[in-house]
Amino acid sequence: MLRYLVRGESNSRIAEELYVSPGTVKTHVKNGPRKLTRRLIAHEAVAGVEQLRNPAMDLRKLSRG
Repeated sequence: MLRYLVRGESNSRIAEELYVSPGTVKTHVKNGPRKLTRRLIAHEAVAGVEQLRNPAMDLRKLSRG
């Protein structure tokens, strides 16, 4: 669905393409940022724990570059 939003498609056009109702699209658009925020927070938490376990990890990645 995100690809359609990025292209600027309307809810009704997205619904038509995905074979769902415009109301379903509207609900997903409304809830999307909340889900994305949770994923980003989870990703950052995992990265933080990994960094605590191995503080030199980022330095090794940088030195390979």
